[in-house]
Amino acid sequence: EKGGEGGDREGSKKPNTDETRVEASKAATTDTYHELPWQLIAIMGEDMLKQLAGHKRYHDGLVRAALNCKPPDPEPGFRGSLDLVPPPESVEAASTPDADVALEDGELEEAAAKYAAALAKLPRSEDEDERDGWTRAVLGLRRARALRKLRVLDDAARQIEEVRASHPRYADMLFESALLWLDKGEPTAATEAFLDLACVDRSYGELREWLVRTRAREKRASIWDDEKRKIAAEKAGERRRLNLISLGATRFCVAWRQTGGCDPVNGAREPEKDLPCVEPVSAGSSGVCECAAPSTLLDLIESALEHSFAREHIDPSAAARVNATRASPMTCSHDGGVKCAVECEQAWRDGLQNVVEWTERLEAEARKTDYAADGAEEAAGAMRTALDRMRRWERGEAVDDAVDANEDARANVLRDFLNRARSGSDALQQAASAATSSDGWSDHYAVLSLPSDFTESELRGSYRRISLRVHPDKPGGSMVDFQRVAEAYTVLSDDAKRASYDSGEDVPHKAVDGELTTVWDEVLEKHFPEIWGFKPFGDPYERKREYERRMGFSGDAQSRSAHDEF
Repeated sequence: EKGGEGGDREGSKKPNTDETRVEASKAATTDTYHELPWQLIAIMGEDMLKQLAGHKRYHDGLVRAALNCKPPDPEPGFRGSLDLVPPPESVEAASTPDADVALEDGELEEAAAKYAAALAKLPRSEDEDERDGWTRAVLGLRRARALRKLRVLDDAARQIEEVRASHPRYADMLFESALLWLDKGEPTAATEAFLDLACVDRSYGELREWLVRTRAREKRASIWDDEKRKIAAEKAGERRRLNLISLGATRFCVAWRQTGGCDPVNGAREPEKDLPCVEPVSAGSSGVCECAAPSTLLDLIESALEHSFAREHIDPSAAARVNATRASPMTCSHDGGVKCAVECEQAWRDGLQNVVEWTERLEAEARKTDYAADGAEEAAGAMRTALDRMRRWERGEAVDDAVDANEDARANVLRDFLNRARSGSDALQQAASAATSSDGWSDHYAVLSLPSDFTESELRGSYRRISLRVHPDKPGGSMVDFQRVAEAYTVLSDDAKRASYDSGEDVPHKAVDGELTTVWDEVLEKHFPEIWGFKPFGDPYERKREYERRMGFSGDAQSRSAHDEF
């Protein structure tokens, strides 16, 4: 997966000076693959020629800046080496076959412990020679790699910093540092580490590929952050709207509750269109005015009406006329202008008047001795209790022991709306769920808690462990999380899908002259301009790139084989 695989590069001969770094990079631009497939003679005005010359000077400046960048500097009091790779004798002295085998077999704890033991055996002294210093750096880097794969990231970071202090331009250390930042979920910092590596050794194996992967993950993180900010802004707007609605509540009214489909009862709720009680409902809106009277009052009235004596003397449908919690259901066929504050108060007055009449009627009948044995007094008493409670609530007094006198309509609605604001409306909850679902802008590596250079066995083990933990049948598990884990595994376990994901084909690309660019193009143009080249008249390799995409080629090595066709 990674260039050099750490120890594979150790001891190899690599450029150590700025001059050789620049010359090596320049040599890459003379490859026959980059020869133009055609020549162009342009006839243009002087202004256009000056403009193109300015673009060329700008491009040349980017190339000079890229090839003459400033490598990582040592700390004050530095004692160590500025070389890029360790000498062969230090690599040999750092040989720990048992630890290497343990790391290869996935026995990460054992490998980290063996590397630590080997480090402890090295003598420490201020006058440590270069060979011993490099031996310590090689062992430290190997231990850091084992700790990173073990997901003990803080310890891995401390070990890398120890190596950096004595060998700030150690190429494999810079690479391992970049992978550590990726595994920490910080792709921007990983990009900076890879650029430090590019500054000391632009020919480092698969450096450009890793920068593309990192840039793709950086783009996903940026998009996810934008989604979170958008959802947070929508929730903040929802809280403001709910507060405005709560401030518009009255003694008798909570709010206008809007529904869809012109159906005030069974229509889908549209909470984002709810209104304060004092605002008029617009024409064509369907919904219902939610009134503030406690539902316990309606329960008392319905209980009184259930007495057989009450049913004999009061219309059975009477309870429907006492709308203590809702009033004025409206379909779309109205002219608008209705205010729920007025509707709810009128509904309350009408309901109270009905209960007064029913109470008087039942009490009058109960005074007749003929009905004494038919439960007349019980029915009249129950209705009188309901009436008394309604009048007490209207005066702001406690209805019963379960209802505090200060718990008025405004307090009820404010508590209700603040609860909704804290959790978000249904629509916002669905948006948040969609943003974090498996098809959202999530990092598949982070979902499976995988190192960026994972092995096949690490992928399988992590998938089994995490899918078991988030399984819907497990406490705390959910189908959304389970599907998200499955999606990540599906992508990362398939070579073609993983290559597409790593190259950022799933993230939006910027358009240049109407053509969409790739993350690969972006990385080359910005960080390797000497390879990207100056293209004042477009991409001369357009047909070749299209052919490579069609054939599934990727990278210089594979695409080189297509050169003969052109």
